[in-house]
Amino acid sequence: MLEQLLPRIEGHGTVLCLAPLAPAEGVFCATAKDCYLMANAVEHPSFGLHLATAPLTASGETGHATFIVLNGRLDHIHLDEPGLLPLGTSGTVDHADMRRHLAAISYRNYATVVQRCLPAVDDDYALRAAAQAVAFAADHYLPVDTR
Repeated sequence: MLEQLLPRIEGHGTVLCLAPLAPAEGVFCATAKDCYLMANAVEHPSFGLHLATAPLTASGETGHATFIVLNGRLDHIHLDEPGLLPLGTSGTVDHADMRRHLAAISYRNYATVVQRCLPAVDDDYALRAAAQAVAFAADHYLPVDTR
């Protein structure tokens, strides 16, 4: 499948990213190391690596060794919490530590805030929740000189 798909998406700059899930969510390429090995085996510019902060935390892969190996290979990161709680609310993910690791490898690619919107309390709830998440991400992940 990949040998047919990757050349087709390469022409428009699309990168198909492989990402490890939390231990309870899957077994194929279950760790950042597994995904790294798979991406190296495929060795195609349209096949990349993606990480998410909640699964990294759940699998115990938050140490610097995980990030240093991915230096220059990481294409995308999701800033998230277990259960897709609003960003920064679970107390489980150490976002300051994640930011330090990303800065240490000079990560400059995309980051996406991922969260599930809880049932609305009022009409503006979703908008406020999204604004709070973006503010949290900016405060914890953007370098001081770009805020």
